[in-house]
Formats: sequence, C-alpha cells, structure tokens
Amino acid sequence: MGIHRKTATRAEFLLAGVAIGTMLLLSPAAVAAGDGVDADDVVAALARAGYPVDLGEDLFGDPEIESAVGNTPFDVFFFECAGAVCETMTFSAVYETGRVSIEETNAWNINNLHGQAYLDNDGDPNLDLTILAAGGLTESNLRAIVRQWAVSLAEFEDHIGWTGNAGRRAATAGGAAVASGESTLEVCNNSGDGVSIAYATASGGTSSSGDTLFRSEGWLNIDDGECTDVWDAPFENRFYYIYAEADDGHYGGDFFFCTLEDAFEIVDTQCTADYERNGFLQIDMSEGNRMQVGHVVNLDP
Repeated sequence: MGIHRKTATRAEFLLAGVAIGTMLLLSPAAVAAGDGVDADDVVAALARAGYPVDLGEDLFGDPEIESAVGNTPFDVFFFECAGAVCETMTFSAVYETGRVSIEETNAWNINNLHGQAYLDNDGDPNLDLTILAAGGLTESNLRAIVRQWAVSLAEFEDHIGWTGNAGRRAATAGGAAVASGESTLEVCNNSGDGVSIAYATASGGTSSSGDTLFRSEGWLNIDDGECTDVWDAPFENRFYYIYAEADDGHYGGDFFFCTLEDAFEIVDTQCTADYERNGFLQIDMSEGNRMQVGHVVNLDP
C-alpha cells in the first residue's frame, strides 16, 4: 500500500477540499499583482523550503503543482483562477490504505485546526489544507503555509499510524517526486585544466526564524576530461548549486553560499566573517525530466 493521487472532478475537489476544508484568511498584502495567489509564488515557496516542484495544468487549464515532503507526495490544486492568479488553493495528500476508521478521521478533525481529513469513496484517508487567498498572500504567509503543511502531514501520519516507507509511492509516474535509482547530477570538466568544485542545496532544516538552511560543501577535485557524480537520486530538492575554481578562473553564478579555503561542510543561512562567499551556478532539477534521468553540468573553456 502507498500514497497515490487520484483523479477527481473539479466538483469533487471543491466538496472535499474547499467546502469542508480548513479555510485560512490571510494578509491582504499580495506577493504579486492580482486579487489572489500566483502559482509561481507557491512554486518558489516550496522550492525555498527544499521540496521538489513540478508545475503543470489540470484538466480545467488551471495550475497544478506536484511536490513531496520526504517520501510523502502531495498536490496543490488551484481554484477560481484568472490565468496563474487564483483565489483558492488546496494542498492535498492521499494515503492508499483502508485501515483508517471514520472515528479516527473525526478525531483528527476535532483535535486539529490545520488540515481537514476525510475518507474518499475507496475508504482511503485524505488530508487537505485549503487556503482562501482572495485578498492576496505575502511571501511570509506562503512560507508559513508551507511549513504548516509539512507539520500537518507528519502529525496526520502519526495519527493514522502510517509506517512502512517501502509502501509509499509518488503521486504519478513522471511526477517531481519520482526518480530513477541511476539518476545523478554530474559535473564534467572540459575546461582544459583541473578544477575544484563546491556544491550546495537546501539542508531540509530551518533557522529559529523560519529561514531555510542551506548546506554547502567542498572541495571535489576533477581532472580535465573527467566527470564526477555530485548528487544521486532521489532528488529531494528542486535547486542545486555548483561553484568551481581553476588556476585561471572560476565557474559560478548569482547565488551566494559560504565556503572556506580548506575542506568544509557548512550549514547556515548567511556567511559570517569566518567564511568566504562565492557565487554559485543554480541547477533547476524541475526542468524537463531531470528528476528522472539526471543532469550533467559541463565546465567548458
């Protein structure tokens, strides 16, 4: 048994997610123009938290996000949309197990404010968190919603006694949470000289103020004409970062992380005076099918 995402009509999702879901009315200060929430801003909030993201469209042409917290895939559905800006969104996870009673489901709803539980037509438990965003959402709002959703998923899984990680499967084949066991993020050195690389990604943790913590590490030495695997599947984050130094220059980008001259492993939100700061190249693993087949970063002359 595992988690799956079921195909349902818009009316079914409205009944299950909007009509009976937990409705949260948040700040009217919007991230983007428009009277609602922009799906791209939700994608950014999930990515900042270190979760994989795949943005697409549902059968109605509205945005739909596939993501995952650890081994738990979930979807974000959008309703009442004008383009990418929508007035309502629902975070939704489905657990494929018929072992949860209506009494257990009701007990969750009585004792928990964030997240509405219900049993679907197959008797499987669902957890929805529905957000009314008609007045707009700030970046802070979105970060808080993502954090709360992750907490609610963990607490709900404890409540229903969800164990057996081996039984979990991703929302849909080809979704953001699916990756081949052979998939890697690889760096190939074609620079004509040896290079040393540092690399970074979200650590999965947050600071006391709720900011995402990033882990930066180094150094890996790669000879000219050689390649090395930096990360292996499964890719739990959307964004990964690479910085390389050679005798005659460096390879980098606009995303700054902490480094040291010697070997290092740093988890931090910003670089203190003890650290150096270097601009890293960002690799977006949500592009194409990189989550499934991996990606190669070529360091060319």
